[in-house]
Parts: sequence; structure tokens; C-alpha cells
Amino acid sequence: MNRVNVALVGLGAFGTWHARSLRDLPQCRIAGVADADATRARQMGDALGVPAARDAQALIGDEAIDALVLAVPPFAAAEIGVAALKAGKHVFLEKPIAVTDADAAALQAAAEAHDRVLMVGYVERFNPSLRRTKALIRTGAIGQVTKISSRRASRFAGKPDWVWDRCGIVVHVVGHDLDVMRWFVDDEVERVYAEAGSLMRGDLGQPDTVCVTLRFRSGAVGIIESAWTLPSNHPAEENDTRMDVAGTAGMISVNNLDQTINLCSESSGYRLPSILRWPGNLDGDVGPLSWALKDELAHFAACVGGEAEPPVTAAHARETLRILLAINKAIETSAPVALETFRPQ
Repeated sequence: MNRVNVALVGLGAFGTWHARSLRDLPQCRIAGVADADATRARQMGDALGVPAARDAQALIGDEAIDALVLAVPPFAAAEIGVAALKAGKHVFLEKPIAVTDADAAALQAAAEAHDRVLMVGYVERFNPSLRRTKALIRTGAIGQVTKISSRRASRFAGKPDWVWDRCGIVVHVVGHDLDVMRWFVDDEVERVYAEAGSLMRGDLGQPDTVCVTLRFRSGAVGIIESAWTLPSNHPAEENDTRMDVAGTAGMISVNNLDQTINLCSESSGYRLPSILRWPGNLDGDVGPLSWALKDELAHFAACVGGEAEPPVTAAHARETLRILLAINKAIETSAPVALETFRPQ
């Protein structure tokens, strides 16, 4: 495939990781960067030897650029993404697709109308331990999935104001586990309920702790615990995550912090499936120095080249957002919310 000329918009902490990942991918070439902070944009542009801008529109208008990677806050992604799609650019944007259904719908419509790739970055799809778990589920190692429980914790300190005020823990973080559960169960959510509290922040409004229950159409149950409560010196940011997947014929336990999997099944007993070669031996792997974000962007490049399909499409990400907004509704009303009748405002 031809190299994909990519412009990177948003150069904060995660944008810096995107820059490192894109720089190391032979199938991509960083052709420009943009950030609202002119100094930050200039410094990154100088480091990469590429043009830098404060306004993404300067990159959108560059005919030499094939695709944009957006590492901006989710409330800012729709305006940039829609403009890029209308200009004929492919777009990768970090999860969630948006914070409102209206913005998600606009992105989906623009991608479909202009026949461009729009891939939403739920990076856990490329987590080696979870990819291995999905493969075990797909091959019937534990039978039909009946229950999934997950726990995700990260530090209380260090969150930017917009995460609390314009996004919140449910839309910003719970979406990771919800997306993985929809992927593992391969089914849609029928009903949600949740309890939450602002236990670290007192009465400042946005919850820092949430517990969610999901009912899938198949009857499977999901339980998500998420909290921004770890001490500031905890070694993990958002990687202290655990997941148990129970099925009719066995169970898988995943520890994402240690990247380990335990499998216990009726047919084979207790085992420790190897993930050291996962995804190391997959066709198209980006090499021994790969990591989930790098693999994700490599997959996006393959989508732009017509060699793959996005694992999380606009439609899928929009439905994930709808479920997340239903969870917020359940918190607000202290009552279960049925997805069949729920319509985001």
C-alpha cells in the first residue's frame, strides 16, 4: 500500500503518544500537526520536521494530506471531523465519538455521504490480552458468554477540567469497558442501571465512582465498576483494569495491568494461555516494539488503503454513546433505563 499522509490534530499528552506511534509506522507519514497552543504546535512541528498550525482548517485544506488523526477533547472533535470528511479526508478520532448524539450523528452522516473512513479509537480492541480473550471466546473455549464483570481504576488527581465538566467518568471511561463487553458478547444492550457518587470531590457535581449493570438481549449480564480514586503515586493511570468473563463451559480472568490471562474450562481445566506472541505473530503486526495504540493506527492506515475495515465504526460508536447517555440517565433518575425506548436529548 502507498504511505498515508497523516495530519495530527491535538498535541496534549495523548496526542504526543499518537505522534510517537505514527512516526514509527512505515505505512504512515506525518505531514502536519495542529494545536490550539501555538507554542506546543511549533515545538512538535520542529521535532518532527513538519508544518505546524493553530487551526486544523489549514491542514484540512492541504490536498497532500490523506487523513486526520484527532486527539482532541470529544466535544471539539465533531466540528473538525465533519469538516475533514467533507473535504475528502479520512478520519481517526479518539473515543468517545462525541458527547452528544447530535454530534455523533453529524459525523456518521458526513462519513457515509462522502464515502470516507471514520474509525473511532477504542484502543482496548488492540490490547493484546483482550484480543487473546476474544479469540478464546470466538473459538468456544468457555461456551456462550453469560456474565462479564470489569473493574477499572485510575488516579483521582491530574484530570483536566473538561473531563469533569464536559464529559464525565461515564462517557470518558466507562465506554472502554462497554465497548469490550459488546465485542465479547457480540450482542446489543437491552437495559442499563447505575449508581454513582462524588466521593472524592464532595459536592462538586461530577461522579468519580460508578457501578453499572447491563442486560444484553441474549440474557448475558455485564457489571462495570469504574473509579477515579487511586492515589497520585499509584503506578497505573487507566491500566489498573481487571475483567472476568464467565460462560456456559468455562471462565476467563484478565489482568490488564500485568497482561495476564487465566482460563478455566470444562474441557481443558486450568491454563495460562500465552499472550507473548499475541499479536506478535499476526499478519500485518507492526513489529516487536508494538503497542496497542500503534497497532490501532496501523489498522487505520490499512483501512485508508482499502485493506481492512474499522473495528469500531461511526454507527457502532454512536450506539455506544447512546448506551453511555442512558447510563447517565439511570444515575440521574435512580431507575433502570430500557434502550428500546431511550432517545438522547
